[in-house]
Amino acid sequence: MFKSFKFIAAALAGVACLAAAANAYRVTPLLIELEDTGRERSGQLRVENTTDRPLTFEAYAVDWTISETGERQTERSGAPLLVFPPQAIVPPGETQVVRVEWVGGPVERSHDFIVMVEQLPVDFTPEEAEGSGVQFLFNFGAAVHVSPADAEAELAIASAGREGGAAVVRVQNSGDRHAYLGDRGLTVSAGGVTHEYTGDELAEAMGNTLIAAGAVREVRIALPEDFPARALSAALPTRD
Repeated sequence: MFKSFKFIAAALAGVACLAAAANAYRVTPLLIELEDTGRERSGQLRVENTTDRPLTFEAYAVDWTISETGERQTERSGAPLLVFPPQAIVPPGETQVVRVEWVGGPVERSHDFIVMVEQLPVDFTPEEAEGSGVQFLFNFGAAVHVSPADAEAELAIASAGREGGAAVVRVQNSGDRHAYLGDRGLTVSAGGVTHEYTGDELAEAMGNTLIAAGAVREVRIALPEDFPARALSAALPTRD
């Protein structure tokens, strides 16, 4: 299944580095689906140190919301989502498992989080200090969703139109479970001609295709150059 969540955050804290570094570590997976009760309340992230020096990191959860027009909003979470260990030192070439567990009660609909894994600065050795004296610090984020076991997303087209050479489609999720529009795709039609957008195209246009439970997202995406200049409609492809 196509997962359109592409928040493989490479937010670099710090200024230029004279010795360009590859990613200091890898975090997998970048999407965890949890349930509010039972065995599916917990999952794991794996933080792999791919460098030749120890990696120190901090892990914590933030509440994650996306506005109708795609602005991401995050805030340090006070929800009962356990992230353990909150800090760790990983030797070169080794992997640290981070447990993510919902320790609260039942929820009425999906709750959306990002678990941030942030590299922490460590002291340079004297030899390193004589060099650039600057570190690259890498941050990664993994999406975590906590949902009722029987929750379902219910996506529907709320409105469709065009502005210049772009389709403007509002998609509503009236269900109690989140959805990724990239998993469904989107079709637009005008004058008897239909065009289907793939999940990758939607992710490129939207930045992130998450539609939270009870939320609406606007899709603004370029139409093919030869698309008929007629009234536009939109539809969601039927699931397999």
